Parts: sequence; structure tokens; C-alpha cells
Amino acid sequence: MKYWIIVNGAQLGPMELSELLALNPRPETPVWHEGLDDWVSAAAVPEIAEAFVQASMPEVPVDRPHEGAYERGYNKGYEEGRRAAQAAQANPQAAYQAGMDNAARFYSRIDPAAANFGPDPICPPTYLWGAILVTIFCCQPVGIVAIVYSLLVRSRFNSRDYAGAENASNTAMWAVIISLVLGLVTWPFAFIAMAL
Repeated sequence: MKYWIIVNGAQLGPMELSELLALNPRPETPVWHEGLDDWVSAAAVPEIAEAFVQASMPEVPVDRPHEGAYERGYNKGYEEGRRAAQAAQANPQAAYQAGMDNAARFYSRIDPAAANFGPDPICPPTYLWGAILVTIFCCQPVGIVAIVYSLLVRSRFNSRDYAGAENASNTAMWAVIISLVLGLVTWPFAFIAMAL
């Protein structure tokens, strides 16, 4: 495509794009080429505007003290991977265990509880219904303790405090048992007192 340009009031052209760019036009310099109805600024012509963008980008010096280090590292990694694949084919169980050990080491840095790759823990029983029933029918003070600890089971389990959830479950169970025993012991005396 042929271009015409106006420089210092003089029309120059026709010329190729490379010749036009050699004149170092400014973005507001008038330019015309076939297909345009009228003269436009040089910045409005896409192929010339691209040259302005490239010229405005400073050239950043690149310090390359480790030239070729990537290639050496890539080849080293490739060789290590190839040897690991051959070892995995020879002994797949050992390769599986090594992978699990690596995963455990990785996840233990993030969350120590996540390093356990066993089955998901199961929430211990809450004994909430038993605690409610013994509070209503047996011994209220101990029953309230049973309700409090039965509610702590789920919250501690959800916050990954598995030992705390287990302790709260055991405390709730014993509070339910103690409340039931106290209720069974005191009910006969309550019936006798009502009969008198």
C-alpha cells in the first residue's frame, strides 16, 4: 500500500510504510493512503500507530547471569522424572507410598490436621435427646450440664478439635447417666413425700 505524508507543509509520497516510518512522523502528522476519504493523523492509521506504541516502550536491559540454567534445570528435572517413572514401574507400591509421604509432608505445612489421609473422622454422639429427657424428668442441674456439653460436641468437631469433641461427648454421656441415676434414686422419695 502506498502512503502520502505532509511534513513541514510539503506533501511527500507515494512511499512504502517502511519509508514513511523512516521519516519519524509524529502522531499528529497528516497521512493519507488509498481507501481513505480524507487526510487523517498518523496515530489514526493502525499500522503506523503500532509503530508509535513500540517506539514508546522503553527497552529494558536484561541481565542474564544464568544463561542456559533453565535448560539445564529442565533436563535435570526430566531425567529425575524419567528415573522416578522407571522406579514406579518396577515397584508400584513403593512409588504410591512415596507419593503419599510427599503429599503428607506438603499438607502438614499448611494444616497439620490435613496430613492425616485416613478416612474422615466421624462426629462422636452428642447425647442431646438423652440430656433433654433427663433434664425434664430426672435431675435438672446435672441435666443442664449434659445439654451444654452435648451442644459442645458438634461445634468442637466442626472446628476440627476432634479430641475436644470426644471429651465433650464423654462428659455429656456421664452427665446423662448421673442425672438418670439421681432421678431414679430420688423418685421413690418424691412419691412417698407426695403420699404423706
